[in-house]
Amino acid sequence: MLSDITLLYPIILPIFFAILVLGVGTLFERIMNGKLQLAREIVAVIGLAVTSLHVFLIYWQLRYLQILSDWFAMAFGVFIPATLYYEYMPAGYWLTFAYQVFVNGQNWLLYRAVMPPAGSVFAVDFLSILMAAAFTGLGLIVCIYSIRYMEHDTGKTKYYALLLILVAAMNGVAFAGDLFTLFVFFEIMGISAYTLVGFRKEQWEPVEAGFKYLVMGAVGSSMVLYAISLIYGLTGTLNFAYLGTLIGTMIVHIGAFLSQMNPWALFLAFLVLYGSQVFYIIIALLIIGFGVKAAIVPVHTWLPDAHPAAPSGISAMLSGVVIKTGVYSMARALFVVFPITGVWPWLVRLDTPPYNLPQMFPTGFPGYSYPFNWNYALVLFGVITLIVSNVMALLQQDIKRLLAYSSILNIGFIMLGLSVGTAAGVSAAFFHLINHAIAKGLLFLGAGVYLHFTGSRMISDLSGIGRKTPITSMSFAIGTLALMGIPPLNGFWSKALIVLSAIWYAPFVPEGCVWVTVATITVLASAFSAAFYLRLVYVIWFSPESDRVKAISKKESLVMALPIAVLALACVVFGIYPSPIYSMANRAAEALLHYANYFTGII
Repeated sequence: MLSDITLLYPIILPIFFAILVLGVGTLFERIMNGKLQLAREIVAVIGLAVTSLHVFLIYWQLRYLQILSDWFAMAFGVFIPATLYYEYMPAGYWLTFAYQVFVNGQNWLLYRAVMPPAGSVFAVDFLSILMAAAFTGLGLIVCIYSIRYMEHDTGKTKYYALLLILVAAMNGVAFAGDLFTLFVFFEIMGISAYTLVGFRKEQWEPVEAGFKYLVMGAVGSSMVLYAISLIYGLTGTLNFAYLGTLIGTMIVHIGAFLSQMNPWALFLAFLVLYGSQVFYIIIALLIIGFGVKAAIVPVHTWLPDAHPAAPSGISAMLSGVVIKTGVYSMARALFVVFPITGVWPWLVRLDTPPYNLPQMFPTGFPGYSYPFNWNYALVLFGVITLIVSNVMALLQQDIKRLLAYSSILNIGFIMLGLSVGTAAGVSAAFFHLINHAIAKGLLFLGAGVYLHFTGSRMISDLSGIGRKTPITSMSFAIGTLALMGIPPLNGFWSKALIVLSAIWYAPFVPEGCVWVTVATITVLASAFSAAFYLRLVYVIWFSPESDRVKAISKKESLVMALPIAVLALACVVFGIYPSPIYSMANRAAEALLHYANYFTGII
């Protein structure tokens, strides 16, 4: 554990530069009739570039710490968790803490666990830094793209400030070490996203879409807040490490309670079993609440409305990273707060003779998870999401609505990868999360170029536009093929690994047919999606030019085309050489599954 406030720079810096953007933008509106307004865009780009640099530096700090940890473990048997940690507590908390420990003789570790959420805990592991890299990287590309795309809009000072705050809030969610801090940043992210969706407030469509997003997001947040209140009422803490330790210990000792066979032990066991039913309610609230932000079916309806209404850069952020924040929050809460144990069925311990089954299973779920089989809920939502989004995408005539349903489809793939729960499945899920962020950011930015040239989102109006915008359209074609899963592009490897992880897991559990079915549905859903992806490529490149395309006289803007080309190049490079992204995803999966590392890093 290393405690250092510098790990908060990816949160602090975007907020600082957002304030600077507001100051610069307001100042230059009144000097030289706004001719120096480009300074605002430059400040925003610098802010996200500096933030990306600090995320990169923190990643390498973690890598060095992991190398040292491995060396000390082998040489001296000393374990150093590869987790960076920072805790902020108000003075009142520490005075109360000192009084209880030194005056009343309270156990300091237990007292820290049960204290109210008076402060914030930040814990950064490889999963946190993977998400932060995606947030800041795509945010930087969108900021550069917006310089030209937003040139005719008003209120751009607020746009860039909100974009920076959005990135800061998402980094805060990724770095949060307790549910209270996570929820606070989750709400800041939501408010920024609602505002950016309705940015063009002079039109009715953005206002309606932003309001719908606000209402659905508020309902989801309320469910998460209610779940948090139940957790706090049951355990007395919201700290991830303490929660996972307390709940895990509670479940493991059920068998010990009943084995004593006395009335008091039976009463305690009854309370624990009763508490486990409450935990099911908490799990359901967390899945649905975070699922609203992740846009899983059936709580997805805000996304197809938000994408057409929002500026294309914000559409890229929504599909590329904002909905992934919901996935991250769900995964972190479920995997860490409700750790997987080796108990099944009911009171049978699988980690004692004659079973010894955990050694036979892949890392992750030990085949049976007592009593929280929430992975099957993820399977159910994942399959429904795949089916509904595929059908709806095929029916769309608006390119941004089609791409929105495509994003929902890929959330289904990620959910199925997480549901497998093994190291291979979780690694594949995070691998696909990054690959989808790259490709879908590319597609929405490309759709923004088409809208900028033709003034229309209708697919029929984009017929033949590929010959007028060759850089954007070639990149767009690469992005669609990547999401189809065509080798050697990056989307192929992550989709293939999701399928293989389910197949690899099937022989280790009696319900192996479930995971074979999951693999089959994943393959069929990916194949079905080729229908609407190939339709886009055909219309853009091979159809006769529409009237709107024929009317295009201006040339393709390099300021908008260059970020799109960079993302297309990433699809190709990480398809031919996937190791850098996959290794980061694998470390993220290990950080999520190896609870001791994360818990020790906080405690």
